[in-house]
Amino acid sequence: MSADTQSERLAALPTAPLAAAGLIGGFAVALATGSRPLGGVLLAAFGIACIAIWLRRDGRRTALVLTVAGLLGSQLGCRAGAPGSPLSAADLALIDRVTWGVNGSPAAAFQALGRDRWLEAQIHPAPGNRLPAAAQAMIAALPIATQPLTETAM
Repeated sequence: MSADTQSERLAALPTAPLAAAGLIGGFAVALATGSRPLGGVLLAAFGIACIAIWLRRDGRRTALVLTVAGLLGSQLGCRAGAPGSPLSAADLALIDRVTWGVNGSPAAAFQALGRDRWLEAQIHPAPGNRLPAAAQAMIAALPIATQPLTETAM
């Protein structure tokens, strides 16, 4: 295949699916490996491929505008959910284990408070976040709450 034909085929390649593949693939790699930097490398590689296509097909100005828009969009998207950094696979596993599952509310609280303060709030909830008195009384009446473990297990 000649260089001209290869260049024409590259220029005809749509970049939206390529960018989406990089985003999804980078996220999947980061989640599967627990390494956000490794996921970022994959995302960056796909981003660079898009930039190369834009430069050949659309010129410097358009490539610059699209690159800046992509970078700004990614940064605004990261900050839209919560002030903290994105959650790692270990963070998601902790939230899933300690709560009734990962959803927006515990994830947002985790990001806002950080791991240690969030876990402390789960173990020792504020008075307003405790169970209603009737529910607490039911739990307190259970033998497991009043008997030593050795008596309960035997």
